[in-house]
Amino acid sequence: MNAKHIKSADPVVDLVNVLTNQLSLYGIHSKLFTVLSELYNNALEHGLLELDSALKQLDDGFFAYFTLREEKLSALTSAEIIISAEYRPDENALAIRIKDSGTGFKQGYKSKFEDIEKNYGRGLSLVKELCESVEYSNKGNTVDVVFKI
Repeated sequence: MNAKHIKSADPVVDLVNVLTNQLSLYGIHSKLFTVLSELYNNALEHGLLELDSALKQLDDGFFAYFTLREEKLSALTSAEIIISAEYRPDENALAIRIKDSGTGFKQGYKSKFEDIEKNYGRGLSLVKELCESVEYSNKGNTVDVVFKI
């Protein structure tokens, strides 16, 4: 997806429907939706828009976060998110890759709001719980997961 598509569409629902319908995997619909939603939103919000979730901890932080998200999304001109999925019937799994064209992140990154008690960041823990493996590469711009069916 390029910047124009990213601004106007959320591919997660369509991708989940295609995968579950094509592979007749209706029982995994909600778990797969959760994994793809978290990964796609992380690529968009943190990879492309460079938002800091810790902003949500401040008074009116959720409002500020989502206002800033809309402003940055509207201003987005050059960006890309690539989503690929490979069915691995021998492993009874889906291999999913999401890659964004953002600047990536440094290992050991700490938020400027790090001293505030966290009320965010649960998405990656949930993805790790639902997937057999989660690996970041390419400066953090690429995430590969193996989702067991």
